[in-house]
Amino acid sequence: MLMHGTLRALKFLFIGPLILVVLFLVNWMTYAGDWWVRWAALGIGIAWVVSAFRVMRAAIVLGGLAALMTYLARQRGGNLWSGPRPGRMSGQSPRESLATKIRPAFRTGRSHPPFRSERQHAPFEHEDDSRPAEARPPR
Repeated sequence: MLMHGTLRALKFLFIGPLILVVLFLVNWMTYAGDWWVRWAALGIGIAWVVSAFRVMRAAIVLGGLAALMTYLARQRGGNLWSGPRPGRMSGQSPRESLATKIRPAFRTGRSHPPFRSERQHAPFEHEDDSRPAEARPPR
C-alpha cells in the first residue's frame, strides 16, 4: 500500500499543475471580477507540497537501501549476486589472492603495475609469449 500511495503522489506532482492551468483558464474565460482560482491554487499547492515530501521520502529510503546494498557488497568483496570470488574458488586466502595480483608488478622491479600501453607491448616474464622473436616488440 505504501508503494501505491507513493506512485499516486508522484502522479499528482504532474497532474496537479495541469488541473490548476485548466482552472485558471476557466476562471479567465468566465471572469466576473473575482479570481476564485486562487483558493483552488492554495489547496492544490498544499496537496502538491505534501505529495512532493512523500516522493522525496521514498527517494531517500530507496537511496539508503541502495547505499546499504553497496556497503554489503563491498564487505562481501564484490557484487551481492555474484558467486564466490575467483581467488576463493581455488582455495586461496584473500591475502594470497591479492598477492598473486600484486606479485607480477614487483618482478619487473617497478613499484606499480605496468600501464595499459606498456602491457600491450611488453609482456611480463611469466607470461607465455609464443610469437617468434622478430614479431615481438623490442624491450
